[in-house]
Amino acid sequence: MRAANSNQGQQTLLPDVNEINEYIKEYLRYSNYYNTFECFEAEIKSKQVTNKMLNKQQVIKQTGDDMPRIFHLLKSDNIKSKREINLEKESKQFNKNTNKYFKQVDKYFLQAQIYCNCYIHQKKQLKMKIQVKHQKTIKYNQENTIKQLQMKENQKAQN
Repeated sequence: MRAANSNQGQQTLLPDVNEINEYIKEYLRYSNYYNTFECFEAEIKSKQVTNKMLNKQQVIKQTGDDMPRIFHLLKSDNIKSKREINLEKESKQFNKNTNKYFKQVDKYFLQAQIYCNCYIHQKKQLKMKIQVKHQKTIKYNQENTIKQLQMKENQKAQN
């Protein structure tokens, strides 16, 4: 929505008349008021042609009670109470703090993931070392068993 009516140069903050007309047209189309829609469009076009022919440069000043309610509704975006301003500030601060906390939590999760990955890697390495030692122990036991059997055979052969 435009803050001021650029065609008329008004100093008060009014929504653009063309924009209001578009809102009304959308409503008429949505509500299936086709005859009213066509009449409204024809009225707009006739006023535009009339204004161009007369080179109308007049400023219609409507303030307060003279202004239609739709202007009040559409320009209410620009007027905010202290409460709304404070709520906006609080909301922005809350969002800022929330984002800050989420970033911090993301860092903690990333660190936890790194530690878990390190733990898993160390666990795998330890498992591999245990397997290697186990294989060495099995090999040692096999060699030792073979030596003991050879020694028994040697003793039997000597007896």
